[in-house]
Amino acid sequence: MIINYASDASLPQSCDISTTGIKMDDLLEQIQNANFNGSYYLALFSSLTIPDICAALESEDGQANKNRYTEWFDRWISPKYRINDEVSLSGATCYSYRCSMLHQARSSHPKMRYDKVFFVEPGLGASFHNNVMEYRIGEEIIRGLNIDVRVFCTGIVSGARDWIQSVSDSEIYKKI
Repeated sequence: MIINYASDASLPQSCDISTTGIKMDDLLEQIQNANFNGSYYLALFSSLTIPDICAALESEDGQANKNRYTEWFDRWISPKYRINDEVSLSGATCYSYRCSMLHQARSSHPKMRYDKVFFVEPGLGASFHNNVMEYRIGEEIIRGLNIDVRVFCTGIVSGARDWIQSVSDSEIYKKI
């Protein structure tokens, strides 16, 4: 737990996750700060954990797992990722990416739909987001999903805030 002694105790403590000591609003704000201050790895790694946190918070036992992650992601994030009426970034793909990135620092996983997922930093003069690329290395064709890291992290934060709005009056959420 991180204690902020400088915080004003008179301010409303919205979305205080008392069992962990984390305030969700603070976490989401810090992700956005990292995202727009160029700390893209920090923003991305943190964003990849948000579906776990939210799915665990809305579950009866308070635990995260692959199914809960993918269901939460598919409901709150996947609709933003479509190419030709097909979901390009599903909960299953993101969960596999999350596992490979957070545990091995790799952008590929044998269970992903793509050979690689590329998160691109802004600053190239053009934005490349939510498109599938194919390239050849020797005889091998590599298929990858290209995601703008800022857009992704902002979308995760937005999805989490929408989720908070939808569950804030639920019995499970009130127990937190």
